[in-house]
Amino acid sequence: MSCSIRTALALVLSLTAAAQDAPKLPPPPKPPVAPVGAGGSAPFQPARLEKPAQPDSIRATYELEGRTINITEGEYYDSLSMLQKLEGRTGNPVTDGRVYEHMLTFAEARSVGLEVTDEEFASTDPMRRNPALAEQLKKRWEQEGITPELYARYQKETTTVQRIKDLYANGMRVKSADIFDAYARDHYTYKLDYMTFPASDHVAALANPTDEELKKFWDDDRVIQNTLRVPMSITAEIIWLDPSAQSATLPEGALKPTYEETLAYYNRNRDRLNALIPAQRRPELYPSGKTDPSKLVSPFSILRETVEKEMLLSGAVRVALIQAQAPNADLKAIAAKNGLQFQRLDRVDRMGFATAGGSRYGVQAFSALFNLNPGTLLPDVSVEGQVQWIARLVEKDQARLPEFNEVKQKLIAPYAEAISMKMATDRANEVRKLIDDLVAKSAKEEIDRIYAEADAEASREAKERNIAEPKEVEAIRTRARTLRNSAIADVQRKHMGKSFDQAAQMKGLKLEITEPFGFEPPRTEREINNTVQSRQEFLKGSYQVRDLKDAGQVTAPMVDPAGKSLFIARLIERIEPNFSTMSDSDLVYFRTIAERTAHYQSNYRWYYYEISKRRNLVLAVAQPK
Repeated sequence: MSCSIRTALALVLSLTAAAQDAPKLPPPPKPPVAPVGAGGSAPFQPARLEKPAQPDSIRATYELEGRTINITEGEYYDSLSMLQKLEGRTGNPVTDGRVYEHMLTFAEARSVGLEVTDEEFASTDPMRRNPALAEQLKKRWEQEGITPELYARYQKETTTVQRIKDLYANGMRVKSADIFDAYARDHYTYKLDYMTFPASDHVAALANPTDEELKKFWDDDRVIQNTLRVPMSITAEIIWLDPSAQSATLPEGALKPTYEETLAYYNRNRDRLNALIPAQRRPELYPSGKTDPSKLVSPFSILRETVEKEMLLSGAVRVALIQAQAPNADLKAIAAKNGLQFQRLDRVDRMGFATAGGSRYGVQAFSALFNLNPGTLLPDVSVEGQVQWIARLVEKDQARLPEFNEVKQKLIAPYAEAISMKMATDRANEVRKLIDDLVAKSAKEEIDRIYAEADAEASREAKERNIAEPKEVEAIRTRARTLRNSAIADVQRKHMGKSFDQAAQMKGLKLEITEPFGFEPPRTEREINNTVQSRQEFLKGSYQVRDLKDAGQVTAPMVDPAGKSLFIARLIERIEPNFSTMSDSDLVYFRTIAERTAHYQSNYRWYYYEISKRRNLVLAVAQPK
């Protein structure tokens, strides 16, 4: 067995053991706002493709297998040029971090004997399997300066990189503890104590607002303005025809169309007219058993009278349109003369138009009428289903915001509701700020010590990497402090519980304790009243409560819009679920979640931040932005 194969097998065993026995990896830290790479470089900025004047000079170093290895300017340029030509796209150029990420991963894979050989590449080269594609790509390569040698190098290096990624991913294992931890997060039992800030505490003081207070509320609150805004409205006169309606009558002296004319009209409108067959007559179309031929019916025979009426009345609508175009025409009299229906709608908004029967004219009818000038007819007969209609706009009013005096009495109730909720919110925020201030005061000494350690570490890192630029030094310091946010949060939680009690005592607030409960998704409908049960129903569905982990943790103010209250809660106890009640479907579901997490952790190992730290990538000098 060759040395490289033995090394690869040893790596598999070590990775598998690490995945089985090592503690679960923490989630990756979030990148700083202004990310910096090794030596202060910006890894996510586009790399500059400039041929180096001194290719043999040292650009960076990294550690691998106990040795410090150099990356020269020439090596960096060669990798950047390869990646830019084969991966770079317009608007999405290769970044400095991508180059280092590729070089370090390739070096790590090669060190354990996973490098693709020339023979392996020749046997797996996709270009050899598709000569037609190869010929097309070669023409493009000539334009972009890609040689067959560069293509071969890229394929071999990226395949080598993928090998080590796959090797590590295959070594990851999902442990039972991971599955049960994921299940527990959704099935913990919580016990809380909490402060309540109901808006009702402030309503009595707002019962008799002054005109000045109401005027300011009216001027500032966009919600109440939109609620009381006068919508646009129209006054319109409409002549309409529904041939199937019993009220539709034929004009005097009308001559019925011939049989042939009626049948031709039916055939042209068969689908629409067949829908008018009454439900009680439809069984006649499908007789059962033997039937007297004289009693057989067809859709046309059932609809013949309706079709004749429609043909005559359709002509009447056209006549009515011509008559309505005369100056000062009386549409109501014209409708009666022609046996048509008449409707007048006075100052109706869009909703009122629909509820007053306007829906029979179609969804665009209101807009079509509103866009006319007062006194103007719609230019032609409109058809919606079987309804035909003509209309004249009499008057229209644009939407407007009422004057204060028009709505003053309507503002009293919403004013009390809105301002009381704001006062309750302000009070809750004030108490939460007091808790934070008490925590900051009691934890100051410990937090200052953590920040001092972070600043000292940042100074050492800047010195080791030869960084003197103030902005880059500050970026390193910010990252060092950010990485200690978890430790600072632990200190704050330790002091939070005591500060919670102090704040409640200082503000004279009564604490209520919940019964143990499990998280339930928020319900759209729940009973709202001023009871402990109602308040606990809200807390059961609060995602802030679900995020509590350690006893003593305190939530930010939680708003219950339906109950018109706010809450600040403290975790007393979080109890693990009874895993014996875990179903088979739960096991499959949470195993899937754990496998996704493991897959993400495997991928994260090769990201720039992780591999540059693991291989101790250090730039010889600060790189230009």
